[in-house]
Amino acid sequence: MGRTETRIFQQPTIRVGRGHENDIVILDKRVSRQHAIFYLSDKGVSVKDLGSGNGLRIGKEHIYNQQKQLNQGDFVRFSSTDELVLLLQWEMRAPQEDPIAQSKGTLEKLLWLYDSSFFQGLKANTLIELARNASVRVYHPQQEICKIGAPAVELIVLIDGEAMVLANDTQSNLTILPGQTIGELEVLTHSYYTATVVTEGVQCRALAVKAKDFEAALSHNPVLAMNVLEMVSARLQQSLGQVAAMTQV
Repeated sequence: MGRTETRIFQQPTIRVGRGHENDIVILDKRVSRQHAIFYLSDKGVSVKDLGSGNGLRIGKEHIYNQQKQLNQGDFVRFSSTDELVLLLQWEMRAPQEDPIAQSKGTLEKLLWLYDSSFFQGLKANTLIELARNASVRVYHPQQEICKIGAPAVELIVLIDGEAMVLANDTQSNLTILPGQTIGELEVLTHSYYTATVVTEGVQCRALAVKAKDFEAALSHNPVLAMNVLEMVSARLQQSLGQVAAMTQV
C-alpha cells in the first residue's frame, strides 16, 4: 500500500496539482501543474478539473474541464490507477466569530466601519445596513485571512492587529493596518484574490462584508464609488512608481 497522509483545511477553496503553489502538491508526472480545485460552500464540496492532461475520476465517471458536486466519502482519482487518490470528508462549520464583539451587535460594527477611511462619508442608513450584515472574524497569529487564487467573496476590514501581504509566498513590504480593507477590487470584479494576506504575530479581528452587500452599497452611494476610484488611482500610481524604479536599476 502506498503512502497516505491526512490534511485538514479550513479555507473555501483547495487547489491540487504538481506545482508548489498549490495547497496539495502531488509530485507525479501524471498530475498537471494546476490539476483541480475543490470548492466548499453551504451546499457541500464540489471539484473542478482545470483542463488537466488526465482529468479526474470520481467513481465510474471521468471528467475533463468540468465541475462536479461530491458526496461525503467520494474518492477522487488523479490517474487511471488507485495510486493517486484523494478521499474527501468534510464538516460544515460556521466561520469563527468573536462572541464578545457579536454580542455588542450592529452598533459596535458600525463604529468600526465608521473608523475606516474607506467608508467615511457614507450615509448613516448605508453604514447601518453594512454593519448589520457584516460578520466579525478572529484570526490567530500567522493565520491566512485570504489566499491568492481563492474566489473573492468578501471584503475584509481589519479591526485590530496587523496583517502582511505575501507575494509569491514571501513577505512583501506591504502591511495592512486597522481600518484598511482587503480584497475590495477583487470583489468588485468578481475575480480571485491577487495575494495571500496573513496576520502578524498577534491575534487579529476583522469585519467580513459579503460581496453582494458591498455591491448594493456601491450602486446607491456615489461617495463609496469615489472612494474606490481614489484607491484604484493610488494603486496605479504605486505600480507605476515601482515600474519606474525597476527601470532605473
